[in-house]
Amino acid sequence: MKNRPVSFVASIPPIETAIKIHGQEGARLVLDVADSDLGDFFPVTLLRGKVLRITIDVEKPSRGK
Repeated sequence: MKNRPVSFVASIPPIETAIKIHGQEGARLVLDVADSDLGDFFPVTLLRGKVLRITIDVEKPSRGK
Protein backbone atom coordinates (compact mmCIF):
# COMPACT_ATOMS: atom_id res chain seq x y z
CA MET A 1 0.00 0.00 0.00
CA LYS A 2 1.46 3.37 -1.03
CA ASN A 3 1.33 6.21 1.47
CA ARG A 4 -0.54 9.27 0.23
CA PRO A 5 0.09 12.83 1.37
CA VAL A 6 -2.14 13.97 4.22
CA SER A 7 -3.26 17.59 4.36
CA PHE A 8 -5.18 19.21 7.21
CA VAL A 9 -5.63 22.62 8.81
CA ALA A 10 -4.05 23.15 12.23
CA SER A 11 -2.64 25.89 14.42
CA ILE A 12 0.19 26.18 16.92
CA PRO A 13 -1.51 26.86 20.24
CA PRO A 14 -0.53 29.99 22.20
CA ILE A 15 1.00 28.00 25.05
CA GLU A 16 4.58 27.98 26.31
CA THR A 17 5.04 24.26 25.61
CA ALA A 18 3.82 24.34 21.98
CA ILE A 19 7.38 24.57 20.62
CA LYS A 20 10.13 22.84 22.58
CA ILE A 21 13.80 22.88 21.60
CA HIS A 22 15.77 20.00 23.12
CA GLY A 23 19.56 19.96 23.38
CA GLN A 24 20.64 16.84 21.49
CA GLU A 25 17.14 15.48 20.88
CA GLY A 26 15.89 18.08 18.37
CA ALA A 27 12.53 19.79 18.76
CA ARG A 28 8.86 19.03 19.39
CA LEU A 29 5.89 20.88 17.93
CA VAL A 30 2.31 20.68 19.23
CA LEU A 31 -0.58 21.36 16.86
CA ASP A 32 -4.27 21.98 17.53
CA VAL A 33 -6.76 20.54 15.03
CA ALA A 34 -10.38 21.73 15.15
CA ASP A 35 -13.20 19.18 15.31
CA SER A 36 -14.28 20.28 11.83
CA ASP A 37 -10.85 19.21 10.45
CA LEU A 38 -10.52 15.86 12.23
CA GLY A 39 -11.64 13.95 9.14
CA ASP A 40 -8.67 15.31 7.20
CA PHE A 41 -6.34 14.67 10.15
CA PHE A 42 -7.40 11.07 10.87
CA PRO A 43 -5.06 9.45 8.26
CA VAL A 44 -2.12 10.79 10.29
CA THR A 45 -2.88 8.16 12.93
CA LEU A 46 -1.80 5.48 10.43
CA LEU A 47 1.61 7.14 10.06
CA ARG A 48 2.77 6.62 13.65
CA GLY A 49 6.37 5.49 13.83
CA LYS A 50 7.19 6.66 10.29
CA VAL A 51 9.62 9.42 9.36
CA LEU A 52 7.65 12.28 7.81
CA ARG A 53 8.57 15.26 5.64
CA ILE A 54 6.60 18.24 6.90
CA THR A 55 5.79 21.38 4.93
CA ILE A 56 4.19 24.27 6.79
CA ASP A 57 2.23 26.92 4.91
CA VAL A 58 -0.13 29.61 6.15
CA GLU A 59 -3.79 28.91 5.36
CA LYS A 60 -5.46 31.67 3.42
CA PRO A 61 -8.62 32.87 5.20
CA SER A 62 -11.89 31.94 3.52
CA ARG A 63 -13.98 34.75 2.06
CA GLY A 64 -16.54 34.56 4.86
CA LYS A 65 -13.95 35.23 7.59
